[in-house]
Amino acid sequence: MAKRNNFKDWIILETEDYVFINKPAGISSLKERGNQNSDDILSLARLYQADMKLCHRLDKYTSGVMLLAKNEEALRSASIQFQRKEVGKLYHTLTQGSSKLDNEIVELPILIDEKRRTVRINKNLGKKSKTSFRTLQSFKGYSLIECTLFSGRMHQIRIHLSSIGHPIIGDELYGGKLLRLSQIKHKYNYNRTGEEQPIIKRFALHSFELTLKDLDGKEVCVKADYPKDFNVLLQALTKNSA
Repeated sequence: MAKRNNFKDWIILETEDYVFINKPAGISSLKERGNQNSDDILSLARLYQADMKLCHRLDKYTSGVMLLAKNEEALRSASIQFQRKEVGKLYHTLTQGSSKLDNEIVELPILIDEKRRTVRINKNLGKKSKTSFRTLQSFKGYSLIECTLFSGRMHQIRIHLSSIGHPIIGDELYGGKLLRLSQIKHKYNYNRTGEEQPIIKRFALHSFELTLKDLDGKEVCVKADYPKDFNVLLQALTKNSA
């Protein structure tokens, strides 16, 4: 659980109108229903500045760049850019299956099941959704993939990757599996108890880059470093990919 005094440590860039943070995995964007005592990004942001506002949301277990506005004018400007699909959104993810994707476009309509908080592909009732995928690095049985969002549906990257046979590592909701070091390391030595934890305990998805225009019309591009758990997984795959 994140500590309440950590919000300032997450800030990547702060301007007169905006705050860009590197959101940790495991914290919801807004207060969760039935869990009013848990921390959330908006509440923590308002301890830093009372009138802070969310410009968009990230899934609880997604890490990376997140944008907050410090005033109504900044919120309105960012909201218009998100609605018009003028905001550049790049995600990095580690997936199952070796791939050689070269800006492969996936356009599959998504239907949201609000009760179950899941999505599925539905060509008749789903909303138009578009994602582009590019392989950054391919390992033995796994890949590091860059994802470009052209729409912003719930779980869009997760369901689109699953639909092309590359579910995200750890994303059990959409066909991914938790990965343990013994599965990729030759001659792995088990500990005495025989218990082994997953290399990463969440789905491996990171909001890597966000680009939009500030109130002066100047383009601002912000990148977020990988968090420790994502880096550990990437290093394990790199080291044991032979």
